[in-house]
Amino acid sequence: MKSQKKTGPVAADPRETDVVNWASTFFMTLILTGLLTIWGGEWAGQHAPLVLALMLLAYVLSMLAVIDVRYGILPHMLTGTLFVLGVALAPTFGHTYGMAALSGAVAFGGLLLCAMITRVLTGKDSLGGGDLWLVLGLGAWIGLAGLPLFLMATAVTGGISVGLKCWLTQGYAVITEHEAQKFAFGPALCAAGWLAVLYGDWYWRVMDMLIAPAA
Repeated sequence: MKSQKKTGPVAADPRETDVVNWASTFFMTLILTGLLTIWGGEWAGQHAPLVLALMLLAYVLSMLAVIDVRYGILPHMLTGTLFVLGVALAPTFGHTYGMAALSGAVAFGGLLLCAMITRVLTGKDSLGGGDLWLVLGLGAWIGLAGLPLFLMATAVTGGISVGLKCWLTQGYAVITEHEAQKFAFGPALCAAGWLAVLYGDWYWRVMDMLIAPAA
């Protein structure tokens, strides 16, 4: 009687795995885009061009956030598209083309300077190249007036992201250097950018309210 040869588990077809991964990424992107579009639509009211522009922004940001979380990359094709759309649609948000490009450059340069200072002080890279190009694209949408709120919102969303990372890695444990290298900061930047696009002018309104009584 012949003995049956034991066989191990059959490995999954890499092509099928890729299809499943990208399909799930696509559907997650659509869900997030839908939620942000509803939010943006409520903010924009009946201004159809503004709603359409926000829908495009929501789609690109959702795709970038999901891809960064799942694969740890921010594709230059998407961050470049974000910048081009931000400049092209600048008049929709009350910006000039030149001002949108300048805002992106200022945001990029500011973040690059912070990253260089952090590297000098700690000897470690705090941000990836994809994060810098993402900020370049976001800056074109936000405008110079919205950059202060973007900076504050990034601190908040980044802190929340780090807190979630600690919680998911067993109860507020200190993140190791290896884990920090895998940390996806893109979603925090995308969230901060979205808030700055919608509510960037609120920062100056609040500042006026605080300064006016003192004057």
